[in-house]
Amino acid sequence: PDNDPPPNDFVDNPPIQEGLASIADELLMVYVWRPATQSWDMYWPAAGIDDIGMLEAGTAYWILVESDCTLEYGTRSWELTEGWNNPAWLPQ
Repeated sequence: PDNDPPPNDFVDNPPIQEGLASIADELLMVYVWRPATQSWDMYWPAAGIDDIGMLEAGTAYWILVESDCTLEYGTRSWELTEGWNNPAWLPQ
């Protein structure tokens, strides 16, 4: 049997901390609207709040950053500007 560990492939729905690691120093807050519950979920690392959990492919997130930066994950990258940004999380 093959006992090698699985390849470290990027996934479409990583944990939010992993998916946004490249902008951790600039990241202030993330919001996503949940139509099913008619409410906002939040990721606010400074306050220890994480209602989002996993990033979902095709979902648009409101991301608040302190300064211009580039969000990178796998082969994808998004240019973010200081303030609020609304990029869609794209599948790998």
